[in-house]
Amino acid sequence: MKKNYAKLTGIDISKKAISYCKKNYKNINFYNLDSLKILKLKDNFDVIILGYFLYLLPREKLFKQFDLITRKLSNNGTLIINDFKTNYPCYNFNKKILSFKTDYEQFLICSNNYELIYKKEIINKQYISKYINPNSLVSAYRKINFLDKFSRDLIEIKNN
Repeated sequence: MKKNYAKLTGIDISKKAISYCKKNYKNINFYNLDSLKILKLKDNFDVIILGYFLYLLPREKLFKQFDLITRKLSNNGTLIINDFKTNYPCYNFNKKILSFKTDYEQFLICSNNYELIYKKEIINKQYISKYINPNSLVSAYRKINFLDKFSRDLIEIKNN
């Protein structure tokens, strides 16, 4: 009996990370690729996981990044974001790296492309003395079709 397995793909901009992953995870296809080049991958995905990289993405590229992700995510697919939790947008400049903390929930829901299906805060006790808000947030969103989810606005046109 043949078993069905998921096809797994990972991308990272770091050659070192891809090299490590290729050595240690043989059943996953890894590509050294900038996340803004995701359209180079031929497949669409049922699940896309964004793990701790959005905080490094320049804010002016944020809309483009989510547009590309939305295009590569299958209908009713799941988008999972694991990133820093914040109660307000802020940035940090540390070791020559500019990073951003933003809650993406409102942005994604207001796009009318996603609905929130899961949210959990992870408490990172080891960073409490170092950061104002050291915690992480894991959120899952289901991609929705606007035309299926929302009603049509019927406009009555009167002939004069």
